[in-house]
Amino acid sequence: MNKVNLSFDIEDFYMSSTFDDIILRDDWDTLPDNIIYGLDKILNYLYENNIKATFFFLGYVAERNPYLVEKVFNFGHEIASHGYNHLLVNNMSDIEFYNDLNRSKKILESIIGTEIIGYRAPTFSLDLFQFSKLKILEDLGFKYDSSLFPLSSKRNGNEYFGNDIFKLTNNLFELPLSVSKISKFKFPIGGGYFRLYPYFISKYLIERTISKNTTHIYLHPWEFDNCHAFKPTGFINSFRHTFGIGDNLIRKLELLKNDFTFNGTLRELISVYE
Repeated sequence: MNKVNLSFDIEDFYMSSTFDDIILRDDWDTLPDNIIYGLDKILNYLYENNIKATFFFLGYVAERNPYLVEKVFNFGHEIASHGYNHLLVNNMSDIEFYNDLNRSKKILESIIGTEIIGYRAPTFSLDLFQFSKLKILEDLGFKYDSSLFPLSSKRNGNEYFGNDIFKLTNNLFELPLSVSKISKFKFPIGGGYFRLYPYFISKYLIERTISKNTTHIYLHPWEFDNCHAFKPTGFINSFRHTFGIGDNLIRKLELLKNDFTFNGTLRELISVYE
């Protein structure tokens, strides 16, 4: 199982939680769809290199652009849920979470005609100790969750977990994102960190985890776009959100492909454990 798993959270750049204080969700309809530019780069790269991945779609994006879901699915990738409109799960009641999750699942299934079995919470905001929310995932027919980034966070208790795939409930697997522990410190591997680190650091961290676990890296289509119409407020937020975006990320994926082997979809991965 010494392979890298690749997944993508399908949201536009202004849908990131970084913009929550400056852009209302009611305003999303007035903003342009930039998501297609980065998504096309991703799909072309994966096709040219015969790589399959899992795409966690926001229900809002799917509802607004159902042809994008069809396009990804027709390329042979897995479609999974990222919730409806990127609200943080830890701020939702159980009823709100059920409605959000059920809405996104129905939208995606109506587009591709295939059961959605995977979920990832926006900004990894699902607390795995909230058992009532795990039951909702299970009751709605999800087979795996990939909301765990095992780092210290005010949103959840994720620091108590590791990288290994494990069963949350009798019918629900957890597929964590990857971190590499060096001494007392945990270093995340995927997401914006893959952009922010020089590639040799990412390679070193992956090499430390790949012999023990199936390493999991996630990215966003907006990270492959060369520029954004506007930035988050504050230097740190702006830097973290825009540094290393664009064609630089394709070059890093190419280096990753040359150094490691890619797995298939997360749906295929958990079938090994069932």
